[in-house]
Amino acid sequence: MTEYTTKDGDRVDLLVFKFYGDTKYIQLFLEANPGISRRHFLKAGLTLYFPEKPTEIIDEKRLWN
Repeated sequence: MTEYTTKDGDRVDLLVFKFYGDTKYIQLFLEANPGISRRHFLKAGLTLYFPEKPTEIIDEKRLWN
């Protein structure tokens, strides 16, 4: 898990994109940081946690049944 201390003007969506490369991980971030809203600018000095990016499971196709 990565720990980050906010700076004035940080936004959740931009931080999630910075750490994960995609905003689809916002829910993962919000679950690790209860009480943080995705719409607000964040105050400087908050400690946020970014869990490890989950590995995505690819739907495997079988050649033989």
